[in-house]
Amino acid sequence: MDGGYTFDDLCGIVDILVSENGCPWDRAQTHGSIRDDLIEESYEAADAIDKNDMPNLCEELGDVLFDVLLHCKLAERDNSFTTADVTAGAGMKMVRRHPHIFAGVRADTPDQVIDNWDRIKKAEHGFTAGSQTLRAVAKALPALSRAEKVQKRAEKASGEEFGLMRAVAAAGAELARLKEAAPAGKAPSGEDLSAVLGALLFHTVAISRKLNINAEFALTNATETFINNFEDCEKGMKPASDLF
Repeated sequence: MDGGYTFDDLCGIVDILVSENGCPWDRAQTHGSIRDDLIEESYEAADAIDKNDMPNLCEELGDVLFDVLLHCKLAERDNSFTTADVTAGAGMKMVRRHPHIFAGVRADTPDQVIDNWDRIKKAEHGFTAGSQTLRAVAKALPALSRAEKVQKRAEKASGEEFGLMRAVAAAGAELARLKEAAPAGKAPSGEDLSAVLGALLFHTVAISRKLNINAEFALTNATETFINNFEDCEKGMKPASDLF
């Protein structure tokens, strides 16, 4: 699909929208006010990928690109950085992070590429401790995804494996604590039940990793199954007691 607009044209369109005589809505936005828009458009693009819907993916990537450019233009307006700064920084980072392509370093497998990437990233950020790499995982990530990424980095930094059965045992222990503590509304140690539930979820993510199951996808699929079962209940095909 070619509507005659180039990347430079799109940049110009966004320039007009945020200009003094531009769109009232676009002019009123801040990085904070459109933060969730960027996340939502990214998820919609991911959904198109999951559905192998290429026409929709094309459209959704356009929405993501528009949001990226809108952030850039707002930054230009505030003299924070420019679109050129963003593209230059991305280009330099990709060249720097791919020394096996641009600097003669040897990397014959994807794992070696990842090792190089991680080593260069640590050097860039000045990380000297494994805990620093864990804290660098964005808190804005979905909680299950963040837990998975933290666990992977922890294993790499410590050289220790969580282990499937160890994770199963830990999850079982937290579930037993939850069963014991739920009626009283707090764990025997006095801690809030959310801490017990959080630990259970964390160990469940470890189980998912060791079984090569994406926890986010697994929960999404379970939610879809629940919706289908709920619909069956509404149609009288199943009793509501089967839902829970």
